[in-house]
Amino acid sequence: MHTVMRLTLAHRHRFLTIISLVRPPSAGEFDAAAVERCRVLMPHLQRAAHIRFQVQDVGAMLGGLADVADRSVTAVLLLGRDGVRFANSAARAMAATADGFLLRGDRFEIPDRNADAAFQRLVAGAVGALQNLDAPRGGVVRLARRSGKASYTVTVAPVKREASWIGHDPMALVLVADPDVTPSPPKEMLAQLFCFTAAETRVAERLMMGDSPEQAAAFLHVKTATARWHLASIYRKTGTNRQAELVRLLLSLAMM
Repeated sequence: MHTVMRLTLAHRHRFLTIISLVRPPSAGEFDAAAVERCRVLMPHLQRAAHIRFQVQDVGAMLGGLADVADRSVTAVLLLGRDGVRFANSAARAMAATADGFLLRGDRFEIPDRNADAAFQRLVAGAVGALQNLDAPRGGVVRLARRSGKASYTVTVAPVKREASWIGHDPMALVLVADPDVTPSPPKEMLAQLFCFTAAETRVAERLMMGDSPEQAAAFLHVKTATARWHLASIYRKTGTNRQAELVRLLLSLAMM
């Protein structure tokens, strides 16, 4: 190594890549012409480095969003014209029961023909596959369940092309909610946010499931007066005054 020319590519005020060009003694020094050729290349190299940095950021963001989606009790799917692009854990678990819909490879299948036709029309409208410009861009449909449990509620909405996560093809966001599954915030969250005791947490969980104080007391095998005493403490700690207000607050924490 006789001489070195270094090209430094930076992004957002921090170094990203350093390219070192070296020559042996037989090649001589880098002259002004060589330096000028590198100056011409620098904007293109800088742009390539910028794209690389953005791809890394997007990869980290998608990994985080996928993790959030997998924690949801609501089924979350992304559907393109060629089938399912993404399905979270809840979607795969629901499909495994074959109690309303199935996932076969990259296909979302609904055994009920009428429901499937309605669903496919909503997806086609969301991804812009229908010729009719007045066709709805998504919507809501109910899926009856073979078990006889409460129907799934399916929401279909378009994903903006410029916000598309995978490629540039139009996609539909599909959410499948099970009304029998009521999310509740973790016990640790209630203790950290409001300093709930273990007994207060148990009462709060029953209230979120729709119990009255009397029903909560019966389920927890405590006196009604005891449940109401815990409820008064819960009101004081959360700054609420009514059961409906308290339940609305606690259910909003489940989304966190």
